[in-house]
Amino acid sequence: MYETGASEAEARKHVEKLIQKAWRNMNKYQMDSENTPFARRFVAAAVNLARIAECTYQHGDGHGAPDSRSRNRISSLIIEPISFH
Repeated sequence: MYETGASEAEARKHVEKLIQKAWRNMNKYQMDSENTPFARRFVAAAVNLARIAECTYQHGDGHGAPDSRSRNRISSLIIEPISFH
């Protein structure tokens, strides 16, 4: 934003486009494993890490503008038990 003078909305759209392009590339490498320079296990690990990052940061990181949403998500995933009735 500082380098180009773009607004926050423009910067967010640009980052979203970069993320979409990265997902397309990862999916392409995952589907066409014979024509990729990467090992299949490496591609699978990269895709899984991307999934984790997207899930973690899609609603903010909890640090830049901390609120109870991040804390509640972590609590519901890790701390609160899952009841099976």
